Amino acid sequence: MNNTQCEWKLTPIGASKASRTYKAVHTITKETRVCKIAKKGWVPELEKEKLVLNDIASKFENPPHIVTMYPDIFPTLERSHLILQYGCPLTETVNSYSYQQVVTIGEHIARGLEKIHKTGYLHNDIKPANIIEVAGSYKIIDFGAAEKKEADLQEIIGTLPFTAPERLRAKEQVGPQSDIYSLGMTLIELLTSDTIFNFFLSNLTQEQLTQTVIAKTSFPTVIEQGVDIPLELDLVLEKMIHKKFYEEL
Repeated sequence: MNNTQCEWKLTPIGASKASRTYKAVHTITKETRVCKIAKKGWVPELEKEKLVLNDIASKFENPPHIVTMYPDIFPTLERSHLILQYGCPLTETVNSYSYQQVVTIGEHIARGLEKIHKTGYLHNDIKPANIIEVAGSYKIIDFGAAEKKEADLQEIIGTLPFTAPERLRAKEQVGPQSDIYSLGMTLIELLTSDTIFNFFLSNLTQEQLTQTVIAKTSFPTVIEQGVDIPLELDLVLEKMIHKKFYEEL
């Protein structure tokens, strides 16, 4: 390990099938970064994520609601890796959010999605774990599932229960509305401390859950789940996840 690497203390903070993620803290300045390292056999996936972030950065200078990719701090590290902005995922903050907080989160992530879509991509995996908070600003992370909007995907990507019905059908054309659906489901979970599926569709297998999402046209609203929020917000959230409406976006 060279001197540059010794200047940063690494602590494991997560892992996926494609990568391992570390919190990197500079031993002198205390600057904090995220180092995401590809697992063996998954280098193309991490390189694709790097490409997507570079494409967005080339079109929009410092987009405030997209995670920042920094210059390499481990130049001698042979395995493909990314150096990213550090923040606190929504899954690690509070159990539930006020509706005012959720409105702010929704506005920030919608602006981030707008930048992603205008660059020609779909994120495909919006969920609480893929949103971080940095000094009061909310940012989208993890572009490992991102694809060009016109991509003809033959596989299911994303995370239940946040994946849009048309995405679960795999061969059906998807678009920006699929990310809007996922954002709607995310905001509902933040308001209720639970997912609609745990509230309404408990005890289902993964396959049954998938088929239920594909077939169902509507779900209980947040107010129907017993959470006190303004009616206008409840209607917006209902529209985001209701097939009749969001598929017209």
